[in-house]
Amino acid sequence: MDSQIRSALLMMKNKKRVIYLCSLPLFFPLTGQADNYDRMVIQAREGNSTELLNSLAEYSTQRTLTANEIADWLQVAGWNNNDLLVQQIRDKYSLRSDLPARAYAAIASAERNRKQWGRAIHYWDLALRQSPGNADYLKAKSMTEADAGQYRSAAETASLLRHQPSQIPYPLALAYLRTREQKPYDALFYTTQAEQLAPEDPEIKKNLTGLYSATRLALPALQNAEQLALPPAVLREKELDYAAGLVRNALIPASDEKNRFRTADYALQYYHQRLTAWRDLPAAREQRLRARIDRLGAFLAREQYDEVIRDYREIIGQGHTIPDYAKPWVASALLARQQPAHARALYPRILPDPVADDQVETLFYSMTENSDYPAAEQLLARQSAHTPWKKNVWGLPVQEPNDAWLSLQALNIDYLLATGDYPAALNTSRRRAESAPGNQDLAIRYATVLSARGLDRHAEQVLKRAESLSPDNLSLETAQAYNAGSLQEWSQMESLTDDVLSRAPRATAVRQLDQYRQLHHLWELRAEAGKGLHSDNPVTGSHDLTVSARLYTPPIATNYRLFTGVQTEQSRFEEGKGRAQTPLLGLEWRGRDNHLEAELNHQTGKVPSRTGFRLYGWHDFDDHWRLSAQAARFSTEAPLRARRNNVTANSAGLALRWYQNERREYQFSLQPSEFSDGNRRLEFQLAGKERLWTAPRFSLDFTPEVSASRNSQQEVAYYSPDADLAVLPGLSLNHQIYQHYDTEWTQQIVAGAGVYQQDHYGRGTLLRLGYGQRVQWNQRFETGAMLTWGRQPWDGQYENTLSAQFDMTLRF
Repeated sequence: MDSQIRSALLMMKNKKRVIYLCSLPLFFPLTGQADNYDRMVIQAREGNSTELLNSLAEYSTQRTLTANEIADWLQVAGWNNNDLLVQQIRDKYSLRSDLPARAYAAIASAERNRKQWGRAIHYWDLALRQSPGNADYLKAKSMTEADAGQYRSAAETASLLRHQPSQIPYPLALAYLRTREQKPYDALFYTTQAEQLAPEDPEIKKNLTGLYSATRLALPALQNAEQLALPPAVLREKELDYAAGLVRNALIPASDEKNRFRTADYALQYYHQRLTAWRDLPAAREQRLRARIDRLGAFLAREQYDEVIRDYREIIGQGHTIPDYAKPWVASALLARQQPAHARALYPRILPDPVADDQVETLFYSMTENSDYPAAEQLLARQSAHTPWKKNVWGLPVQEPNDAWLSLQALNIDYLLATGDYPAALNTSRRRAESAPGNQDLAIRYATVLSARGLDRHAEQVLKRAESLSPDNLSLETAQAYNAGSLQEWSQMESLTDDVLSRAPRATAVRQLDQYRQLHHLWELRAEAGKGLHSDNPVTGSHDLTVSARLYTPPIATNYRLFTGVQTEQSRFEEGKGRAQTPLLGLEWRGRDNHLEAELNHQTGKVPSRTGFRLYGWHDFDDHWRLSAQAARFSTEAPLRARRNNVTANSAGLALRWYQNERREYQFSLQPSEFSDGNRRLEFQLAGKERLWTAPRFSLDFTPEVSASRNSQQEVAYYSPDADLAVLPGLSLNHQIYQHYDTEWTQQIVAGAGVYQQDHYGRGTLLRLGYGQRVQWNQRFETGAMLTWGRQPWDGQYENTLSAQFDMTLRF
């Protein structure tokens, strides 16, 4: 903008030279010195004014100068940009009242150069008194008033130019005024009008070039610059401005996916050509650096994240700094490569208030993905305080919705999800989605929150409604693919994933979806182990050990998986050691709302060899209700002590689960069993969960549990009370120790205290205490371990038990 101001001043001065100097000889005395004076005038016109200035200074010491000589002296000193000399001449002849208008104009120009706006306006007024309607003086006065911030006066002065014979000064004065008002687009409009009146005027073209750059119209700015005799450094800057415009356009999501990388590819090619051409130019060092920095945005638009990080580190390694506008590009690349700590390091620890809008998103995710939740919360609070939901837009009569405010609302939803405050996330996302039914991104976020709460069918409906807005939106199809996987709609998940992968194979979200899909096609190994460290109760015996493992094949014909496995059990009882090995083979079917398993097993060891089977399945009625059932012949869940004594059991069971969301659920189960010794057992259990407290990294649940059983026979070789009842309310505290994308390390403390009642033995205290840790190493491997201590009476005798459990899931 300053360059435009300087150009306007220069243009005005050049015109004054032509207007005024041509009359200088007329004011010099007609003596023998006239010819010499003419020669000095001609030299002054050509830019060599030293001799004329020296002569006038000498004349002033010899005699009293005429008003026109003083005017000549002031004017030529002004051309020389010698404002101090103009001031000295003005002070020397301040009492002269016969000076012509051009003398006051020269003084006004000098005062303006010294930013003495009030004095400059005063002298312009004096000039206009002697030369009313002078277009140059009016334009210069209007520009000076604009410099002084007197925009209304500047506009009024400029309006006096409207009816001048020359129509050019009027739009130029208005262009200057709008420039000073920080309205570059209006300035461009008026300068374009001036260009239409004088299309070959180089100064107007130069001003126009500056305004094109100020309004980010880089291509016409470059085209204009190429027509002007500009220095090579300026032309290189215009080329970089044009390339920067390409980068900005490339970063805008394209509606035409086939050509979504066309602009980015062209920008990268353009940068390569310029960097190659400037490689051996020492004067282009600064431009080469800027080109390398701006090219980071083109790499990001091309989804070449590794190239962004590589070039950034090279630039930093050479001792340069990255400007603020490029930091979001680098941070986005680092976040795409799961390096949030490095992304956060791009920004200062003490942040400005507020942070620039274009930096908020990457800064926020660098905090949340680095588990710095307090900083993320503070950032959102500070930005919200400075971001109204509507804003004034110049030229519009009403306020417009503020995109920055909407972005903050989306980030707030993500913050609530990251910190486990799902109810607040659901309420916020629902309000935003319902208040803006035409915003597909808000609908997708709402569906994401629903899925996080286990309400996948509701999320499916939300996504289906959003589909009407833009059915092929990548974000929509990605969310629908995840939703289909949760609902076990495998074919739909496959087709959606294939589609987005073919359209945007480099996109981070699409690559993550493909990894999620690949998990479905892997082998899966599940293993569990339980070891009694200190126990001697009649149910499990002493030194008990149970190990089980199942291996599932990749999907066969979409919905089927074969599985095989083995279960090993051993323990010591009063009558001797019991041991059982049970290899198994089965078929699993998984589809929408249904899951079925059929298993064939064969028990061997220190138990009679028998071949049994087990059937298990569940059906989801909706997001809240699930009914499951199971039936087994020669059940492996029968007590090992019974099987060691040649007693088998057939069992069946039903369970009904009600799931409200991740904070509340209850399940009631009923399982009758029939033992081969004639005993009939009926067991039931009611268990639930109520979320009591949630904070970032922490959650506390209340876990009530009521269980009971009844047996028809007591005189049997295994623990078989006539009837018993256990009531065990408990608490479960979960703490996230560490989290980095798919890697998560948590610990859990469980505690419960209740009562156990057994017919004929009365009531006793039931205690349970446990501590465990779980590590999800990545999406394919997860392990967990738990140490549990318990105390309860068995047949009236208290027993302490200490046991360890271990589980593992591996996909390969």
